[in-house]
Amino acid sequence: MEYISQYLAMVKLLMNLHLKVRFFPLCLSSPTFSWFASLPHNSIEGWEDLETKFHHYFDSRVMEKGITDLVDVRQRNNESALHYLQRFKEVRNQFYTFTLLETRLVSIAIQGLIPAIKEKIGFDCPNLAALARKLSSMETQFKYARFDRPQKVMLAMSLT
Repeated sequence: MEYISQYLAMVKLLMNLHLKVRFFPLCLSSPTFSWFASLPHNSIEGWEDLETKFHHYFDSRVMEKGITDLVDVRQRNNESALHYLQRFKEVRNQFYTFTLLETRLVSIAIQGLIPAIKEKIGFDCPNLAALARKLSSMETQFKYARFDRPQKVMLAMSLT
């Protein structure tokens, strides 16, 4: 692809493959830089690996995710809300040229929750991080409530 050829021409003097990886993001334009920035931390093992991943993604014409892909993400039965939110964020991270306001992302994420959680969460979260904190708090409260109930029953039984 043209990006790789241009980049190799720019860094022809760099014989150190580690430096090629480090300088690569500096020559990328918006869509390709967004792809690069979306790679998991420490997922590139060297220049050959980076070049392979780049070609695999752009040469295979992997489609960028769009809003319909995001709306289609739904919390599954027996899936924690936090795991659902992680899957939601993974789809959102595949938006390379398209952006949504954070409040719209939160609204779409809440719509994908199962009804029992959706009812309790409300719409007062300004961003996905706040939504994650609220979901985490709710799941923690649920765990404590679930563990407290049998203990109270057993205590009442021992008093009789």
